[in-house]
Amino acid sequence: MKLLLFSAILMVNIFSLERSFGASDFLPENILQMDPFFNHHVLIAEKATHQLYLFEFNPGGTPQMIKKFQMATGKKRGNKKYQGDHKTPEGVYRFT
Repeated sequence: MKLLLFSAILMVNIFSLERSFGASDFLPENILQMDPFFNHHVLIAEKATHQLYLFEFNPGGTPQMIKKFQMATGKKRGNKKYQGDHKTPEGVYRFT
């Protein structure tokens, strides 16, 4: 049985992944530092633009965006501090 690992990066940025570079040209440093052997897919949630990006590592180890989704975030801006504060948590998370 193959173990499926996903990584998700929740980001708050003033700029959009697509604004000046295009999502396929600009990649956050966190993605480039990941080992493609353990992280063959990566989800990036960009809170500022409410976009969720799905990246897949190609055989050369370079991540490539394969799909973009619209997403919802918490009612309030900022990083989550406690349960019920209506904010979306930020960070790097691994799903197994």
